[in-house]
Amino acid sequence: MREGASIAVNGVCLTAVDLRPESFSADLAPETLERSNLGALRTLSRVNLERPLTPEGRLSGHIVQGHVDATGTMTALDPVVLESSPHFDRQTTDWTLKVRVPDNVRQWMVHKG
Repeated sequence: MREGASIAVNGVCLTAVDLRPESFSADLAPETLERSNLGALRTLSRVNLERPLTPEGRLSGHIVQGHVDATGTMTALDPVVLESSPHFDRQTTDWTLKVRVPDNVRQWMVHKG
């Protein structure tokens, strides 16, 4: 492992920081904590860890690839300042990105991703 590597924790891909022999840290946005079970974890909680796979590794499935069907238009990039969050003891800043997509591809869009 190296700092900046992706490690899946309970299926959520996180960027590893502060690597130590027995642990690592990761920065999580409030959205990630609210939409996964990671916000409910406590010290010594059991988790499923998956290391990243290099392109040279053996795959036991298929790589998901996308293609461009349309072009969206960015309509806003707004800062979201969270003064009090159940997951943080300090002020944090996130961003909300709004993109307008053409009607013909809207049914194929995921709500968040």
